[in-house]
Amino acid sequence: MERCLIIFAREPKKGQVKSRLAQSVSQEKALDLYKAFLKDTLNLAKKVKSDQKILAYASKNSCSYLKKVGAGFCFHRQKGETLGARMLEAVAFSQKKFLACQTVIIGTDSPHLPVSFIRRSFMALRKVDLVLGPCEDGGFYLIGMRKIEPQIFKGVVWSSSSVLKRTLLNAKRLGLKAELLESFFDIDTQDDLTKLKEFLQNKSNIATETQQVLQKEG
Repeated sequence: MERCLIIFAREPKKGQVKSRLAQSVSQEKALDLYKAFLKDTLNLAKKVKSDQKILAYASKNSCSYLKKVGAGFCFHRQKGETLGARMLEAVAFSQKKFLACQTVIIGTDSPHLPVSFIRRSFMALRKVDLVLGPCEDGGFYLIGMRKIEPQIFKGVVWSSSSVLKRTLLNAKRLGLKAELLESFFDIDTQDDLTKLKEFLQNKSNIATETQQVLQKEG
């Protein structure tokens, strides 16, 4: 049974990443933090046992930085007008190219995500059709699928507080068996960053790249 872990990421460019966070910490610091989030997420992925690891990237031009830090990952350009469309297309890619029966997607907004959450998502996909990791803001930090269901994101308003709820309602309507992981938080705002700093206290082996950037900022 082929298992694929997909990381959704952007080519780091000033003014094009962590826009909400940049409103509080400046575009330069937001860029530095994003690069650290990216590196920590890739390091996290390396700790997960899977048959394939894919870096699904979004970039208008080259993705030279991603190729540098993501050496060893399979690269795939994101395709689709919405986040939902891009995720479904990435799952389809994993199934077509690698015959994946279990595909899990994470982003780069939770560099502190426990690796056990990802491992449990793959275990859950042995029995269920859909796995979701709920975010405290109403979205999700992880999604896992066994098969493509084009209607799973019907009516989802991305970046809203109803993303998780709407996705679960769609799953129920479609007759899909779903499982939820533990609730967690991702980093989008200054308040999230403050919470992250508190979370990382006395945790020297978690999100080490991010911790270095935070320490430089004081």
